[in-house]
Amino acid sequence: MANVRVRVGHGLLWIANSWQPEALPLIPFDPVALGSRLMQLKSPRTSARIRSALGSGLAACLLAGLGVLTPQAGAVAGSGVVPRSNYYAVPVQWAVDHGIIERDDACFALHAPVSRGASVVGLWNMVGQPAAAPHSFSDVTSPTQNDAVAWAVEADITRGTSRTTFSPDSILTRGQFAALLHRLAGRPAAPPHSFTDVLAAWQQAPVSWLASTGITTGTSPATFSPESAVTRAQLVTFLYRYNGEPAVVPDTGDPLCCSTDTGAAQDFDSCVLTAELDRLTRIAEEWDGSARTGISVILSDGATHGVAADRKVSYGSALKPLWTAAAVDTAGLEKIVPLGHATVVDSDNHAAGQVIDLAGGIDAVNGWVREVAGLDSTHLSVWRFGSTRVSELNRGPNHTTMNDLALFYVRLHQGQLLDTAATEQLVDWLRSTRRSRSYIDGVLLDRLPSATAETALHKTGWLPPGWPANDPNLVIDAGVVFLPGGDWFALALSSSRGDRYDRSIRWVGLAACRIYAVVANDTEHDCRRADDPASGLLD
Repeated sequence: MANVRVRVGHGLLWIANSWQPEALPLIPFDPVALGSRLMQLKSPRTSARIRSALGSGLAACLLAGLGVLTPQAGAVAGSGVVPRSNYYAVPVQWAVDHGIIERDDACFALHAPVSRGASVVGLWNMVGQPAAAPHSFSDVTSPTQNDAVAWAVEADITRGTSRTTFSPDSILTRGQFAALLHRLAGRPAAPPHSFTDVLAAWQQAPVSWLASTGITTGTSPATFSPESAVTRAQLVTFLYRYNGEPAVVPDTGDPLCCSTDTGAAQDFDSCVLTAELDRLTRIAEEWDGSARTGISVILSDGATHGVAADRKVSYGSALKPLWTAAAVDTAGLEKIVPLGHATVVDSDNHAAGQVIDLAGGIDAVNGWVREVAGLDSTHLSVWRFGSTRVSELNRGPNHTTMNDLALFYVRLHQGQLLDTAATEQLVDWLRSTRRSRSYIDGVLLDRLPSATAETALHKTGWLPPGWPANDPNLVIDAGVVFLPGGDWFALALSSSRGDRYDRSIRWVGLAACRIYAVVANDTEHDCRRADDPASGLLD
């Protein structure tokens, strides 16, 4: 195991495990689960060498890494990306020390937004987790959130979004959180605030009270930004100040941040990548606050990074390489060659339907995806081109996750899915897809250095505005990027449901490029375009 780097994921068990995918968290990487999924690969062509390596200690090594990487109690959460001079460093320390936020690694996504469910759990933790009578909301399913929401209803801190719903996964705004905290305090009166952007009548008393007590100083001397999402850093700061800013003893050590290196080819501080993914999430929000984005990055040593990487999304044509692989493995390469270029390169929907048929039909494709590719969250339900094909096992709309897509490319590149000839043919098709952006196709590679884009594998999927789908205005792209010197990483990116489709497309290209720049340590390559929307985060 000398050349294996073990890296715990880059999220938190955010506020007692209540952080939801819709709140754009950094997704924890579960090395034991990944080892289990790899061990479940059942392709007869999976190499004996890979199976031997997995069986002879990878899981043990990953578990050992967990022990190495668990920070000492009291360490500042995310010391690698939370400078102790910043205003939120002491509040983060306090929140961790008092169990308001649970965590499993040393990284902290400071600017990730907080969901309604997570915020209520934070308040509930802060007041000692009091018991309460059950609530009546039908959409709260987390056991921890059930108890917290029941308390919040009984304490008249919230009444939900309707008689039967609480909407625990909806993003909480700064104005809404001010109201929650004001109600918790007993709705005290206060002199009027001086912010010019607080206009709603129901926000006046809560924001006035927050300002008068020093719990908030606003986002500028004249603004509070009540409609902006409350972030993790802001939430713990509000709660810390609400509690009177108690004394905190910061950790004076220098704990590991996210990673331990044992000779792996990649040699960079993974907190830089974690911070970059957080920055990309904020850029997406600046460009189009209604868009839902997801990122998965898997390095050559198996280290996984992500933002909302396990959220299920529609996929357009992005899964056509996966269906082609299933058909090749089932029917043989010779039968698929006449359809492969049309399906993977030209994205022909009718050819894709024939590929599905040659794989044995929709249910056979789904079986291959689960049993051979080892992807747990990818499903094809219906394909209506040429003739209608419908799965007998209804799992809702066609869906995948960014983690599943990135894992597919890892396993394809490593030769775990098909024999050598079939792998080389599919790789050739994937290298024949567009290298630069034409409307949407090629967006993943569009901003990469030309030599890097030339060798990469990728496939774009998209659902344009007006398309009747679960995720309208979707752009999704995934593949493998090869670095100078021979190393590589897989990545998958998606943006959907945004009001500005052009900005979603631009964001995917920008995100892929900036991820490349961090992993390759390429400080000279500029990922910006002159016509990109303005953002101070791009400077």
